[in-house]
Amino acid sequence: MTEVHVCAPAPVEAMILRATCHTCGILRRILALYYEWYGPTWTCLRCGDSWNEDGRAERPFRRGWRKEAIRSAWRAYVRYLRSQPR
Repeated sequence: MTEVHVCAPAPVEAMILRATCHTCGILRRILALYYEWYGPTWTCLRCGDSWNEDGRAERPFRRGWRKEAIRSAWRAYVRYLRSQPR
C-alpha cells in the first residue's frame, strides 16, 4: 500500500508590507508569510505574483490566475489572523 503525505504548514507570522513589487515596479501592498521550517513567501496583493527565497514562483497557464492568487493570499492572511489568540 502506498502512503501519501501532504505538507501544508501554517504560517507562524503574517504581515502586510509596503514594498516594491518586482513585477509592477512600484510600491505595492505585499503579503509576507513566514513559516517555521520553510523560507518566507511574498505575494503582491495587486498583481498576484509570488516570490520565495528561490525567486519568483511559477505562474499557472490559465485564465484568471492573478485574481485567484490575490484572493488566496487574502484568505491566508485572514486565516492567520483568526488563528491568533485574542
